[in-house]
Amino acid sequence: MTWFKIDDSFYRSAKVRKLGNKRVSAVGLWTLCGGWSADNLADGFVPWEVITDWDPRRLLARELIRVGLWVETERDGEAGCQFHDWTDWQPTRDQVIQRRKSDAERRARWRDAKRGNGVSHGVTSDDNEPESRRESRRDTTRDTTRESQRESHRGSRLGSALPDPTRITTTTKTPPPLRGAPPPAAPPGPSSNAGRGTRIPDDFAPTPEMLEWARALVPAIPIERTTEDFRDYWASKAGQAARKVDWNRTWKRWLRKTSEDMPTNRNRNGFHLATTDQRALQAQQVKAHLAAVRDNPPELPWKGAS
Repeated sequence: MTWFKIDDSFYRSAKVRKLGNKRVSAVGLWTLCGGWSADNLADGFVPWEVITDWDPRRLLARELIRVGLWVETERDGEAGCQFHDWTDWQPTRDQVIQRRKSDAERRARWRDAKRGNGVSHGVTSDDNEPESRRESRRDTTRDTTRESQRESHRGSRLGSALPDPTRITTTTKTPPPLRGAPPPAAPPGPSSNAGRGTRIPDDFAPTPEMLEWARALVPAIPIERTTEDFRDYWASKAGQAARKVDWNRTWKRWLRKTSEDMPTNRNRNGFHLATTDQRALQAQQVKAHLAAVRDNPPELPWKGAS
């Protein structure tokens, strides 16, 4: 694994300042292409085919060329851009390949020594180690650490049963029971459906008390048909919302809601319109009143006048 290195004072360099209001987007393109070149060991060269994936109109690339961060060039018959002073800041392709070869040889010696007697681990002293070798070892350590973190994260996502050496765990041993002591109580299992609700029973029907409640508070609701609609709706509904703790209360609420949603029986003048039951009751009242008048006719005021 290689690293694309950026100096921490790069943001205030003259070339970056010359980018003006395109500074953020142009430096973003510059960074993406730098990572591509380092990853592909291209020594700072980036083909136009790669650049146009992020900058289709080449507007940002032209700005980088204008301020001197890039140089338009051609390599092996392919046109592209070259990072300015790449080798002053980044390792070359040959250096990376040589470092990888040295790292592989060092790891092989370490494995051989470990298999031999387990005493020598092939670790050299930093005092006698060249600077390039120390830098290579630091990069390798960072690479190894990052790879181990990735593997640990990937294992945790897949539910690996392997222990994580970076995580401190404690275990508590249960002491053996005393002789003659009663066995320990079993841990409480998951509660029943209390608090979680159940689906509507197939034979759900209102009790006599519920029917009396409905006739008193929602007399205009057809109870039998509304109960059938209530039962069919909840029996066909899926998911957690179809589970209720108290179906009797749910039925009452359903009837109250149905009563509230019924259109108000008023005409355009605001007077209540009589329902069929109300009209029948009014007709009976009128009939009884007429019968009472026929049996006991009232005295008319003009009959007694002479």
